[in-house]
Amino acid sequence: MANGAAPARRRLTRSLRLAAAAALAAATIVATSTTGGASFTCSIAQTWSLGSLGSGDWRNVAFGNGTWVAVSQAPQSIAYSTDDGTTWTSAVPPASANWFAVGYGGPTGQEKFVAMSTTNHIATSPDGVTWTLQSSPAPSNTQFADVAYGGGRFVGVGGASTTRVVSSPDGITWTGGNIDNSRQWMSVTYGNGTWVAVSFDGYVATSPDGLVWSAASAAPQTNQWRSVAYGNNMFLAVAQNGTNRAMTSPDGVTWTISPTAPANQFYEVAFGDGVFAAVAIGGTAQKSAFTVDGQTWNPVSTPSPGTQLWSSVAYGNGKFLAVGYSSSNIPDGSMTSSCASTQAPQTPTSPVGPAYTG
Repeated sequence: MANGAAPARRRLTRSLRLAAAAALAAATIVATSTTGGASFTCSIAQTWSLGSLGSGDWRNVAFGNGTWVAVSQAPQSIAYSTDDGTTWTSAVPPASANWFAVGYGGPTGQEKFVAMSTTNHIATSPDGVTWTLQSSPAPSNTQFADVAYGGGRFVGVGGASTTRVVSSPDGITWTGGNIDNSRQWMSVTYGNGTWVAVSFDGYVATSPDGLVWSAASAAPQTNQWRSVAYGNNMFLAVAQNGTNRAMTSPDGVTWTISPTAPANQFYEVAFGDGVFAAVAIGGTAQKSAFTVDGQTWNPVSTPSPGTQLWSSVAYGNGKFLAVGYSSSNIPDGSMTSSCASTQAPQTPTSPVGPAYTG
């Protein structure tokens, strides 16, 4: 389906066919979190199983309304799965673009996927199948890196232009925001009334509305910060390099370094069921790690072959699912989890975790 020419429902070529999913790296971590007044005790069985997404430069994955969506920049592809990542179907991208980020969210009854490219494209889909190109307020050289939903709006961040943050209440009408345009913003997330963005050159910025941002402040270490997520009443950021490759913050302003994070080249972190999951494109043989508080980490091996570069992870429908890329064929990975509530759940007061993060 290179250049978006394939039929909308043509099955992606499976790079690896498995007679049965191979259970790998079994481990257990127990997490207790409080969301909207409800206390949850979660036992996460950290077992990754090889999937069948197929070859591609898969850069991001998101979950919404029972559907997983993955985006690739080479070939320029979008794929979706409605059976928890077991099988994938190609969608026709609305433009020939290097699709790099995807998220899910929106007002009640108007939820949708939003995909962004490193070539200033924004596209939306109600189901991951049919995509519509939207107008971007950013200059044509804008390289979008991430998109998230929270606080009633989508926010996308990136670099290389004079407009490095955009925002929309519905994913259709977009407005350029005000953020430090000297930074390469790699990731954005929302939690507890605050937007937080991290940059590839070691900076952090915060915003109450996703449009007007604080001055960029240096992180405790000037690592290449790749991803940030919110959960368990804190922000957690992970880095691709540096001495200490994770840091936490209760508010996005004051950060604490995690000296115990594995020395991986972390690419993304996601939150679900009281646990953060981080995946990496390199580092140790165990290219994923899990933590409850950002300080105590449990590394877990990812499926072979070890040349796989795991670039994105998201949580939905009781599992984490990761996608990746390399010079060879790459499958996707998935991790199942379960969570038992110790009291009746209440409606969360704000989104937690990057279930809608690209």
